[in-house]
Amino acid sequence: MKILVARVAIVFLWLALCSADNTQQTSMRSSPYFPRSCFIIEREGYVLSYDGRTRNAGWVYERLTRDSFEIKNADRSKLKYKVDELVPECIQSSPKDYQGSGFDFGHLCPFGDCRSHPTAASETFILSNISPQVPEMNRGFWRKLEEHLRDLALEYSVLHVITIPLYLPQEGYVRYQTIGPDQVAVPTHFCKVVFIEKIKGVDVIAYILPNAKIPKESTLEQFRTTLKQVERLSGVIFPGFRE
Repeated sequence: MKILVARVAIVFLWLALCSADNTQQTSMRSSPYFPRSCFIIEREGYVLSYDGRTRNAGWVYERLTRDSFEIKNADRSKLKYKVDELVPECIQSSPKDYQGSGFDFGHLCPFGDCRSHPTAASETFILSNISPQVPEMNRGFWRKLEEHLRDLALEYSVLHVITIPLYLPQEGYVRYQTIGPDQVAVPTHFCKVVFIEKIKGVDVIAYILPNAKIPKESTLEQFRTTLKQVERLSGVIFPGFRE
């Protein structure tokens, strides 16, 4: 009996310590001095994590279906790029950053994926969803990849698409250009990870494209990579799916 009481006492002591530890952690996180380095922003057509250091998204997630884009309810010509008011002013980017830079406004969640829904479509023009892209890449292979994924969405029920700006090393150094008064970082590469829901499970495909002019004779297959490689290069982890 004494042994049983002792064991019960130990269990209650352990629970009390755990509760105290959790309370302390919660208290620390609620401190006004607790820092934030990324901002999760949810909108009608996508969710993103914003990186204030680069003035780019860390990643953008979208759920792509036929219903997202098949009906053209939004007029792109009437939409304008705009500052993300949910991002603190000191780490925002603005349309002025792109003026005269030589780079395109590169959509991470594309307008074309959301054109069935006017609000979702207009929100793709918020600058937290935009990265500087080399014009030939943005209007060429990047568009080709976006169209390919919409074709897949017509074939399968649901695609989960994650787009990630990358800053990859060259000759042992990570170097990237910045543009505008807000010093918006120009990613060296861009990645898309795609989870395809199928009747017998989920397939994953991934691509990494350089932010540069890509020869027309190139194929999308040349830029295929693995989920493991994406995680290693980006630091973005997909705990719910392992290859």
